[in-house]
Parts: sequence; C-alpha cells; structure tokens
Amino acid sequence: MEEAAVMMTGLELPLIINALDILKIQNTTNKSKRTFKIVDDYKSENVSDKVVRIILSHIDFVNRNVWKKFSE
Repeated sequence: MEEAAVMMTGLELPLIINALDILKIQNTTNKSKRTFKIVDDYKSENVSDKVVRIILSHIDFVNRNVWKKFSE
C-alpha cells in the first residue's frame, strides 16, 4: 500500500479548512507525538535531489502530453 505525507484537498475553502482541522488533530508536526510514521522514501538525506531529478525527467513528457508542445 502507498504511503503519503501530503493531503490533497482541492481549492475549495471548506475542504481546505477541513484538512487543516484534521492536521491539527493528528499533530503531525511534533515528532514525539507523531500519529503517522515518516514515509521511508523521505528518510533519505537527498530527497530534494531526487525530487529535482523527477521534475526534470518529466518536463518533456508534460510539454508533449499536457501542453501539446512538440520539439522541432
């Protein structure tokens, strides 16, 4: 099963407020009282470097398939 550290709520105000209320209840910022364990993939020291590589490797795909830009 996948794990995640991000809540995806959309941009509607009631959903955002509800998500913030849930995060307050779950107290995810205090490590000693953490409700959820840290996702193993985020324990690595070079997560930022990995994210940069992922983003860069998807630029061409997004340009072609989302924005319909084709290299000439």
